[in-house]
Parts: sequence; structure tokens; C-alpha cells
Amino acid sequence: PGVMDDVIAVRQAGATSMNLPETLPTTDGFIAVEDCSRIGEIVWMRHGGGDWESFLVADCSGHAETTDWMKRNGICAEVDYETAARWGVVGRGAEVDVFLGERIGYAFR
Repeated sequence: PGVMDDVIAVRQAGATSMNLPETLPTTDGFIAVEDCSRIGEIVWMRHGGGDWESFLVADCSGHAETTDWMKRNGICAEVDYETAARWGVVGRGAEVDVFLGERIGYAFR
């Protein structure tokens, strides 16, 4: 708990090459993805066929080993602790549908 909040604070302070604005858009949660160029984007996901939820991309893998591991294991994102708790998936993976712009229907583990 609190890890994503710490990452967001660092990015809002301008301490990284990929920063976030002081005022964040209203979303249902935050995610980390493998592609750092997506920081600041809004991604829509749903778990277990539930309602679509909006997520701000707030973090990324940051190095090739983690990116390769995520791709090899079909991991599209890590969600913040509050979302993981709400979905009942703390400490484990879960299948989700992802909506990125015009593309929809991707399923990842």
C-alpha cells in the first residue's frame, strides 16, 4: 500500500524524465505498464466482465529486464493496491479486458 502514491508524488515533483501534472485527472485507479511513453495516458480496463474503469498510467517498468518479463508473462499492467484490493487480487495476477483508444478486446493475465 502507498507505493503508487509515492511514485506519483515523485513524478509530480518533476524528479523523473516522465512527469505528471500537479492536478491529476479523475480516474478509478492508477497503473504501471511496460512502455514508459504511455505515462500520463488514460487506459480503460475491466476485471471479471465488470464495469469499465479508468486508470491513469502513472509508472512504467523502467528497464529492459522488467519489460521482457512482463511481455513474456502476458502482463499488461500492475494496478494500484486499492484497485487490487477492490478486485480481490492482491498479490496475484488477474485477467482483464483493456481499451486503448480505438482498440478493444485484449485479454491479458
